[in-house]
Amino acid sequence: LNCPSRCPPKGQAFTARLLRKLPHRLGAQGGAPEVRSHYFFDSFDFSSLHAQTMMSPVERPWTGKDDGNQPEVRSPWLRGSWCLSPGEEEIFEAYTDDGSGWDQEF
Repeated sequence: LNCPSRCPPKGQAFTARLLRKLPHRLGAQGGAPEVRSHYFFDSFDFSSLHAQTMMSPVERPWTGKDDGNQPEVRSPWLRGSWCLSPGEEEIFEAYTDDGSGWDQEF
């Protein structure tokens, strides 16, 4: 397995174990508990994740008024023309409903 030099050794070992052939693949015998017990996750708090109390490692700046409504989040995952970098092109096209009703069964 050739990993980039910036990939930490724990990450390399975890990935290598996931890519092994059956029956030696991580999790093939012990399922999710076996995967969670890998030393890659030594400092990971699965209890907080399950309880949905874990803080996000990504901070997203909030915009908008604090009027009690949900503020708008500006995020690289929520694309729009307002978050394009200089020289970057918008890759999404605005949708205009053609009135055909093609989506009524969704």
